[in-house]
Amino acid sequence: MAVDARRGRMLRNVEVRVSSRGDRRRALEERIRRLEAVVEAGAWLNSTLDLEHLAQRVVATATRLVGAERGSLFLADTEAGVLHSLVAEGVGDSPLELRIGEGLVGAVAADLQPVILDDPYGDPRFDRRVDRSTGFRTRSLLTVPVRDRAGHLQAVLQLLNHREGHFSEADVEFL
Repeated sequence: MAVDARRGRMLRNVEVRVSSRGDRRRALEERIRRLEAVVEAGAWLNSTLDLEHLAQRVVATATRLVGAERGSLFLADTEAGVLHSLVAEGVGDSPLELRIGEGLVGAVAADLQPVILDDPYGDPRFDRRVDRSTGFRTRSLLTVPVRDRAGHLQAVLQLLNHREGHFSEADVEFL
């Protein structure tokens, strides 16, 4: 009986090690995939002067790599205190404009702090108007400030509806 118990513990330990190796391998593969995207983004920056095209590629890549359904990029005009959508997937051709401090995107622009929400409708900063006008349902979101090297706000990136669960601090760090 003692031999069987010891053998059972050993098998469980082996299963845990094999499982953790698989998890580590998947995490490393994901990190490599994200680093490759950073290198690719660097190549885009050097290949075009078309800001809108570049922004669309950046949003599409961030959306794909983080596992979101759609994304938006708002350019900051800090002197005027407004944010203008450069890319807003799923909204159509009408650009969006927000005041810095207005809604979640505006709050992130004002505070320069990322926001992750698993229930946006429960947050008073969440503006339901875009969901109502498009028929889309936002279930989760990740909103991050985009700063220049000096730390000044340049834009705000927002990703909607994680495809496999929840946005994470690792997603924030990647972005």
